[in-house]
Amino acid sequence: KAAKIAILKLLDEAQQPSLITKIKAAKSDQLSVFFSAKTHKEGVPFRAIVSERTTWQACVSKFLAQQISNVHIEDPFRIPNSEHVISFLQDQGHLIASGFS
Repeated sequence: KAAKIAILKLLDEAQQPSLITKIKAAKSDQLSVFFSAKTHKEGVPFRAIVSERTTWQACVSKFLAQQISNVHIEDPFRIPNSEHVISFLQDQGHLIASGFS
């Protein structure tokens, strides 16, 4: 509850009334946990899955993701996706003298 109050105060100072409204309208204040059986593993252990759906944290998360997506950094080591790696290996893989994992 204290975190939510602090976020609302910060957003009020940053003049974000739309996000404040979404946070206040969120159905839940808590993350939910559910389990899925790992049927491919011996003993069928459970995988805990934490969900933020319908929570105020989801509203903040979506807002932050949207803001961060507008930041574009030129990084020579950045790999945009796995298809980029595949095309690189197809084009220049014959030049690689050693393996990697």
